[in-house]
Amino acid sequence: LYYILLRPWADVFENSLLSLRLFSLFFGLLSIIGTYILAQEIFRKRSIAFLSSLFMFFNAFQIQYNMEARMYTLGTFFAIISSIFLLKGLRSKSLLWWLLYTGGAVAAIYTHYYLGFILLAQGAFALFYIQKETGFSLASWIRNKNFRLLSISVGLIILSFLPWLPTFLTQIQRVQDAFWIPSMTIWSIPYTLFKMFTSFDIDPAILSIPLVGSITAVLVLSALLLLLFKYKQTGRLLILFSLIIPFSASLLLSLKTSIYLDRYFILFLPFLLIAVASAIISIKSLMLRSSLITILTLAAFTSFPIYWQSINADAKPGMAAASQYLNESVEIQDKLIVNSSFIYFTFQYYNTTSINPLLYAPGDIPHFSGTALLNEEDLLSDFNKAAVSGDTVWTLDTTGFGNFQPSVPSSWAKESEKIYKDAPDFKGVIIVRKYIVE
Repeated sequence: LYYILLRPWADVFENSLLSLRLFSLFFGLLSIIGTYILAQEIFRKRSIAFLSSLFMFFNAFQIQYNMEARMYTLGTFFAIISSIFLLKGLRSKSLLWWLLYTGGAVAAIYTHYYLGFILLAQGAFALFYIQKETGFSLASWIRNKNFRLLSISVGLIILSFLPWLPTFLTQIQRVQDAFWIPSMTIWSIPYTLFKMFTSFDIDPAILSIPLVGSITAVLVLSALLLLLFKYKQTGRLLILFSLIIPFSASLLLSLKTSIYLDRYFILFLPFLLIAVASAIISIKSLMLRSSLITILTLAAFTSFPIYWQSINADAKPGMAAASQYLNESVEIQDKLIVNSSFIYFTFQYYNTTSINPLLYAPGDIPHFSGTALLNEEDLLSDFNKAAVSGDTVWTLDTTGFGNFQPSVPSSWAKESEKIYKDAPDFKGVIIVRKYIVE
């Protein structure tokens, strides 16, 4: 869905890097507003709603993905509005609100599969809400209007997903066969919680991951307990379910093949921040409450500048600088070869040489590295087929993403090599090499 919506945006606002990132920023800003509305809908307290949205506004994790042309802020927005629509639907028993919820839920699951965990959380909450209305009597449930509307909504969501089901099952099989995400450890969830607040990667040489993880986990657990026991609003359980179910489900599913990745949990960030804000507001001591608000707000306010300074993006221009060099240096008769599918499409975006670069692929390409966007004419299986004597060949390599740097034929004499550091550091460096074929 992200790409379907991004296309008309790019048609209207141009296909520039700034424009594509503004799409993410737009939904990031809507998510801040949505966080306020969701918190207000649950607690009916402006102090909680304001503090939640304030934390969301300054949150470094949120800002980081506001700046990236990815689906995460769009998915976060759908997680929020579908939750708002669900609450309004349950309270009003209005068909309109339930239809709006259904639309938001369908949009969510078509934006990112992880948002299926939000739908599970919403379903569990809706059943609890209905049980509280009617008790455990099956006959009462059948007569309950909310239960009937929930059943219709679930049916429509399932029907809407059926056209995509074959693709989904194929992708599941591919993930089970091979995927790149590392296995979870005992510190994965505490580490993710820390990143959700700060966006920092912990350097073990400076900070102890177990220590930081333990402190973060204890603080978050304390906030959840305060949320659970200090408030009576039924809606607070939606916040709890929207945190517990995604973490628990991803943990269980990762027992076979890991699908757990820190950045996926930005989709649930608003619920975490609402939980923390409500916990702070519940504290009776004005001094302690004010101190926590001040400390956390200042910490959030300074986290992104510290994160941005740490990646030192200005000194690491990466593909942008490498592409500029190639655009200025490559002649129309030259050959261009990219040796990693992980940087192939990035270069395609910046490429203005009028030469269609080839992707060197001597064997099968991992399904998670952009294969769906590749055509046969994009691929090169043998360097010897790329050029003849007298040709000039330019290659692009990266030390990130597996550091695949294949050896070229001995008849290719290297004339020059330029290296461009990329940011963040896990992207390694971009290497541009120029060869003359003898």
